[in-house]
Amino acid sequence: MYFREIGIVLIILSGGGCGIALQNRYLSRVRLLDEFIALLEQLKGNLRHQNYTMEENLLALKKSEGYRAFFSSVLQEMNDGKRFADAWESGCKNQLEKTELAGEDVEEIERFGRELGISDLKSQLDRIDFYEEQLKRKLGRLNQEKKERCRLYLSLGFMGGIMAGIILI
Repeated sequence: MYFREIGIVLIILSGGGCGIALQNRYLSRVRLLDEFIALLEQLKGNLRHQNYTMEENLLALKKSEGYRAFFSSVLQEMNDGKRFADAWESGCKNQLEKTELAGEDVEEIERFGRELGISDLKSQLDRIDFYEEQLKRKLGRLNQEKKERCRLYLSLGFMGGIMAGIILI
């Protein structure tokens, strides 16, 4: 009886659901970048005041919610005998690419890891400051675009569902 109308409404709602999923992915990316900036601050403090080794730093950073699997993977590979830079790169490829981070974000984090732990303390702190500033600029840009993008993803999702519903009519 009303199966056709119910089907069209479900198609429209599923299009909206796709828009909501894209919106959530974008918001998760922003949250993960913000969390990585906080981790850089923590790393700076650990290096400057605690004089932690790289393994001790990774153990401290492993407590973060969004990067727990990544740091666990890097630690595991280091325990298996891999060099830090290789373990970091492998962790980026195996763990961070599964997250909502964009490919360019993962590449920046991978590049950061390659440069970490290979120079004196002052140079490492300077590199951390450099990457922190880069990520803060990117995060600022993403936060400026956040309202527009979220509205766009939601609108496109529902519009796509409406278009599919109209085609079926």
